[in-house]
Amino acid sequence: MIKTSKIFILISLPWIAAGINFSMESKHSIADDENRRGDFQNPKTRGEIIGYEAIAIEDALWEEPKIAEKGENWTFDLFTSPTITREGDKFLATWPWLKERQITINFDVISIEKKVYPLQFGGYFSAPTVEGIPWVDGGYVFMLRDGNTRKTMTVKLGQKIGSHGVEVRNFKEKGPNGEIVSYPQLTLFDSKINREIILTPMLQYYDGLWDIKLRSKVDNGEILLSHGGENFSVGEEIYTLENINLKEKSLEFSQKMGKDNYTFFRSIGDGEKADPPDNKGKNLIK
Repeated sequence: MIKTSKIFILISLPWIAAGINFSMESKHSIADDENRRGDFQNPKTRGEIIGYEAIAIEDALWEEPKIAEKGENWTFDLFTSPTITREGDKFLATWPWLKERQITINFDVISIEKKVYPLQFGGYFSAPTVEGIPWVDGGYVFMLRDGNTRKTMTVKLGQKIGSHGVEVRNFKEKGPNGEIVSYPQLTLFDSKINREIILTPMLQYYDGLWDIKLRSKVDNGEILLSHGGENFSVGEEIYTLENINLKEKSLEFSQKMGKDNYTFFRSIGDGEKADPPDNKGKNLIK
């Protein structure tokens, strides 16, 4: 009987130890749950966490923002695709602003002349009289040559010429002191350009308008330009006429390449006279 009891006790010890261990773990688990519930019910304040010393915002040091290498106002070009070339078994991409300057001139200059006004003063005469009655209300009759039709017409003061949009307004046979140089003068008002034009026996030109002829190297077509600042295209290239030097028969053009404008000069029968790279974008008409 005693041996049986001893055996029973030895067998029961592991079970008793396991029960005690389970009981201790359960107590710890319950205690942790209570502690966590206590934290939610009684949250700690920020002062209890970090102490009573606080850093004022004005005491914090803020670093100056870094400026991009290309400048603070530089922006990325998201629309101009790179130029992709192949060298052997490799492909190379070059961004537009990194490409070397390569001005393409697809035209030649044929002629540079000031634009002639379409009406020229051909002379005048006193209105004739028939049996003492003056013709066309007396005064003078003026002759105008039409450069478009190659015909001559007669007009009088106050008359309007609808085909040209002009009105004959004034006539001076001599100057205030009897000058005859650059006289007589016939004044017209041109409604197309909203200004007066004074015609003399000398050939009359427009102010600021030109007859400039170029010839395309792409299709051999003729290109007509009339004033500075005018844009035109040849093939895929776009150019702007910037300045006109009548004395030297020379024209200044600009061509936009990427983000920059490059200027170059062309004269009648001359080859390319491009600016050096450090002159890009300079001396342009604003």
